[in-house]
Amino acid sequence: MASSLPSMSEKRKMPSSDNVNGNQPKKNHWSAGLSAAVDDESIQVYKDDLCTVINDKFPKARIHLLVIPNENITNLKSVNNAHLSLLKHMLKVGKETAEKVAAKANACGSFAHFRYGYHAIPSMSLLHMHVISQDFISDSLKT
Repeated sequence: MASSLPSMSEKRKMPSSDNVNGNQPKKNHWSAGLSAAVDDESIQVYKDDLCTVINDKFPKARIHLLVIPNENITNLKSVNNAHLSLLKHMLKVGKETAEKVAAKANACGSFAHFRYGYHAIPSMSLLHMHVISQDFISDSLKT
C-alpha cells in the first residue's frame, strides 16, 4: 500500500545539490540567508578578505560557528583544485576563531574540542564550514 503522506522533499523544497552553475535561489528565499549574513556586520564574529565567520542561527552546541567564503561558491560540487588554498584558510580561521570564542566563554573539557565539516547535501545555497563544539548542548537540538 502506497503512503499518502508527502515525502520530506515535497514538504520543503531544498536547493539542488547539483547547482554548479551558480544559479542562486531568489534573494528572499530562506536558503539564500547566508549571502545576507556575509554582508551583515552586526552578526559577524570574524571577517577577512577570504571568509566570514558567523554564529549558526540554530546552534547544535554551545559554540556553533559557520565559516563562509566571501567568494560566491554554491556548494561542494562547485569546489575545484583552485579552491584548495581557500578551504585551508577557512579551516585555519575556523580553528582560530573557535579557540578565541571558547577562551572568552571560559570553556573547558569537551566544550573546547571541535568538529569541522561541510554538508554533503546542504540546505543553504552557499558553501559553508561548520565549527561545532563537542558538548552538543543546545535548545536547537531535536530529540
